[in-house]
Amino acid sequence: MKRAICAAFLFVGVLVAGCGGGPGEAGELDDTLGYFPEDASLIVVVTTDLGGEQLGRLDRKIVRPQSGGESLEDLLRGLAEDIQLSWDEDVKPLLGNPLVVGTQSSVELTGISAAIQTRDEGKLHELAEKIPGATPEGEAHGAELYEAEAGIAFAIEGDFLILAQDQDTLLRALEQRDSDDRLSEAEFDESIPGAPEDPLLRARVDLSSIEDFSGLSRRVPEVERLFTLPWFAALRTVGVTASFQEDELLVVDVALNTDAGDLDEDDLPLATGEESPEVASRDDVIVSANRDQSRTTVFLLRAARAAFPDSRFVQAVDDLEQELGIDFEDEILKQFNGPSASALEFDGQTFAARSEVRDPDRLREQLRVLAPRLPELVQGLEGLRSQGLAFLLLLAPDAVASTQPLDDVQVELPDGPNDLYHVSGLTGDGPSDVYFGLVGDVFVIASEEERARAIAEEPTEPVDGAHGAAVVRFDLREGGRDLLERFGLGFDTEVEIGEVVGSLEASTERIHATLRVELP
Repeated sequence: MKRAICAAFLFVGVLVAGCGGGPGEAGELDDTLGYFPEDASLIVVVTTDLGGEQLGRLDRKIVRPQSGGESLEDLLRGLAEDIQLSWDEDVKPLLGNPLVVGTQSSVELTGISAAIQTRDEGKLHELAEKIPGATPEGEAHGAELYEAEAGIAFAIEGDFLILAQDQDTLLRALEQRDSDDRLSEAEFDESIPGAPEDPLLRARVDLSSIEDFSGLSRRVPEVERLFTLPWFAALRTVGVTASFQEDELLVVDVALNTDAGDLDEDDLPLATGEESPEVASRDDVIVSANRDQSRTTVFLLRAARAAFPDSRFVQAVDDLEQELGIDFEDEILKQFNGPSASALEFDGQTFAARSEVRDPDRLREQLRVLAPRLPELVQGLEGLRSQGLAFLLLLAPDAVASTQPLDDVQVELPDGPNDLYHVSGLTGDGPSDVYFGLVGDVFVIASEEERARAIAEEPTEPVDGAHGAAVVRFDLREGGRDLLERFGLGFDTEVEIGEVVGSLEASTERIHATLRVELP
């Protein structure tokens, strides 16, 4: 009976969702992590500090609004009763220490198991006898073995509960605990970005053997070619934390950790350092900025050349370089090395962006030569997007407007020194027209000429809590949900979401992404 299986994994469901109430000190995470290898491909640690701030805020800010007022503990009590267990007597007394869920494999997301040090060893043994369909299967590695229906296996070792998808995985976890290469808390924390003590969730993905993940490189050769670039080749782990900081803020941190000894700053997709650029002083649109957008466009061009060397876009760039005798990276993309700022309306079509450039007079000359070739470049980019590469706006990567160009793209050259270039014939979800050029010494690009000229002198302001070279800010109360739905990211929720701030900070050791979500 599947409900019996739910009983065996009730702990996992409870702890991932969170719950409330209960005294006691947390157990040593080293002991719980020890059931997993140090190079496990995936490890997730969830707090179960019952009655702590993290789970209390999760209940107030997410669970109760989404469930129509029911608390998380009410929902879990009902689940326990459905499988003939008492939440208050059988389950709740065991909770409080961190739950670890992960794999027993170093290269594949297989062999899923979970481990937790419970608060009451006596209650744990009593629970094992109450789980419907559970039968004893002897002992191994000092642990008592059990099997539930559908092959679900679990073991009790002292006050530890270990669950696994099958008996073989369970035995591997128990054997791992006795080995020298088991995972430690220090090794786990090396990959995790900074977070408050006892965050809601921590996770690590080991990418050191990514080329072996389910034969990924054999099925997707573009991925294998990407790893010829220094930054991709230096990737080692991904670390994630999620936590409530203050009562109205959910913060998610993601670290892409790299081997610093194999990298130079020129290999990175962003400028290094904590300093953040200012964004347009508007609250009714999506505003973003990049301290040096040329770093991003150069990186994306290199990625396109590595992953899609025979693509229409790469061929168009190569032809342009040969015909004009230029290096596209050095003479075009690296012109945009100053701070940039953009504003995108929630309709996903109306946008404006600006960038300070290295040599405005030289760029004026270059645009005259480059503009007639833009249709070919833009059409080539569309081909790359159809192959899965994010659409690359060479002249405004901060403006995430989406277009689907056709062969009738037209470029109208400016008549006078103060006029702008006009691109027309674009179709799809994005703007049908784009205007770009230099206003004074500032490069601008927008979906309307008036917006292009206005963005040149748009006032800007710093973003609170942002760190690093790239920043984005928007407020979902202003219509952002409509935009997310346009890009297939819509979600149905009763949870109120306010301002969202994202930032990216780069170094040769890691790229640290932070997402701060206001929950009023």
